[in-house]
Amino acid sequence: ASLFEARLPRVLLGVIAGGGLAAVGLSFQTILRNPLAEPFILGVSGGAALGATIALLFGLTEITLLGASLVPAAALVGGIAATALVASVARAGAADGFEEASSSRAGSGASILLAGVVVNAIAAAAITFLKTIVTATKAQELLYWLMGFLDVTSGRTLLFIFVYVAIGGAVLLRDAPRLNLLALGDESAEHLGID
Repeated sequence: ASLFEARLPRVLLGVIAGGGLAAVGLSFQTILRNPLAEPFILGVSGGAALGATIALLFGLTEITLLGASLVPAAALVGGIAATALVASVARAGAADGFEEASSSRAGSGASILLAGVVVNAIAAAAITFLKTIVTATKAQELLYWLMGFLDVTSGRTLLFIFVYVAIGGAVLLRDAPRLNLLALGDESAEHLGID
């Protein structure tokens, strides 16, 4: 009973989360044509962690939507905000002449990576600051959540996580041919009809 109630859901969660992270990392590396591109370097993970930290500080763990905590939703919002910030910083750097790039692009892969490192550092500093101004119990809760864990509270939670990852994976699979063309380089992709 312990195998199917405690161990199997955690193994399935690890497989689902790992598959989702692998798909995202591969898409980042394809788009930026750089093997260093991944959510941590690009600032996405830092933004997501900051979003989750703010949600935890405001007690959103108690509030649920369709049986799921709002903390992952706050992490998603933080990750999207960090991605937008990285793109705008890279675009501004390219427009200011720090790097030769056309104005239609958000900058080259190198400028996006550098902007991601900066955004990730800012998010890490903000999280560290927030941990210093809360109680020891809340700091422990933040540390536990930020370190990550494989804990499935119910089969319904596991199903929701699977659906979220499957939707994202389906979008990436739909865009796989265009991503493959982008990996050839901007000029080659444009000649093959990709905007």
